[in-house]
Amino acid sequence: IPNFLSELMFIMPSNVKVTSIDIDKNGGVKMEAESGQYAQLGFFVSKLKLAEVLKEVDMEVVSDSGNIKIIVSGVMP
Repeated sequence: IPNFLSELMFIMPSNVKVTSIDIDKNGGVKMEAESGQYAQLGFFVSKLKLAEVLKEVDMEVVSDSGNIKIIVSGVMP
């Protein structure tokens, strides 16, 4: 978990805010993130995949009024 959080810190764009992180016993991760720019959230999810911070990455848009909120899920390598 410490390595995951460290890697997350280095790839996160400055205008993306992670509001919650849940990690289960099997290494499954579910994060809520928000930003005023959809492109920055897309960049964040792409970096998660390309840097292999998470595998099997999936994204779901929760709200697009005001700040855009997404749920990102995946598995730690």
